[in-house]
Amino acid sequence: MDEPPTTGGPVAQAAPPSAAPPSDTLEPLVEAYLRDRATVRSPTTVGHERSDLRAVARAATELGLPGDVTRWAEPDVLALKAQWGHLAPTTLQARVAVLGSFLAFHGNDVVQVARRRGRMPLPPARHGPVRVVDEPARRRLYAAARPAMRMALVLGFGLGLRLGELAAARLDDIRDGVLLVRRGKGGKGRAVPLGAEVEREVRDYVEGHRARVVARARAAGGGDPGTILVHMYRGTARSYCSMSLGVSLSALGARLGVRFSPHDMRRTFATELADRGAGLEVVSELLGHEDLETTRRYVMVKPARLRAGTEAHQCAICEEIARARG
Repeated sequence: MDEPPTTGGPVAQAAPPSAAPPSDTLEPLVEAYLRDRATVRSPTTVGHERSDLRAVARAATELGLPGDVTRWAEPDVLALKAQWGHLAPTTLQARVAVLGSFLAFHGNDVVQVARRRGRMPLPPARHGPVRVVDEPARRRLYAAARPAMRMALVLGFGLGLRLGELAAARLDDIRDGVLLVRRGKGGKGRAVPLGAEVEREVRDYVEGHRARVVARARAAGGGDPGTILVHMYRGTARSYCSMSLGVSLSALGARLGVRFSPHDMRRTFATELADRGAGLEVVSELLGHEDLETTRRYVMVKPARLRAGTEAHQCAICEEIARARG
């Protein structure tokens, strides 16, 4: 039998099928995460997170990370962070937070664990001075607000909830004197105690204004969305999204001439708690922060508090000197 002709070079072998690159594998995971986020975050925030996750997918492809994000370990996320060393501190912090939230959504808490262990340090972001809303301004806001906005102010100033947490809070999240925040920032949940006065405010709102809104909606064939904060829209009872809630609260402040943003409610909550003697660890837990450095940026140290602290310390020193003199 004749030999088949050869070209003199090695016979080409068929290339084995390659696994899909992470950028392709991550796309459905990213879309599932963003669909869930869209229920509690504004379209603008979801758009920012989409951009960050595209950057994650590009970096994962460059690093050759597995497409299964549940297999990503600490060295993998540290390598991702190293890819973003050129970013400004605030941008880097935001991207790492989105990465942690995305992985936690898919059952991998490697970023949160690395942060808690101090294995994923981030450069300090540049922040302006803390702005709190004083009591006279808060009273003006309460007095002018309509029922749903007044309830948002009570929960914001009283419990330190984020805007998205306010919009997503449900009636069945209130149990045994606490409000369960199920999906906080970074996928972290927490339980915030409700004082008797706040419970009374919530009950009055739910049994009064909210009940009337839902009754009108049901009379028109609608239902109850289940969230604490509701409003009427074209004959139906609707939940607020973060954006509409934020716009309504900001408009209230602007109308009254009160310098106020919705996030100032959390800063005011943190500062008031610290002024009343709560330790930073307690404030951090109630705010749902990952670390104390974040909480420190929320607390304004007022001059009166500085004076009280230094006077107590100086009195103690003077007493020590007096005892030493005999």
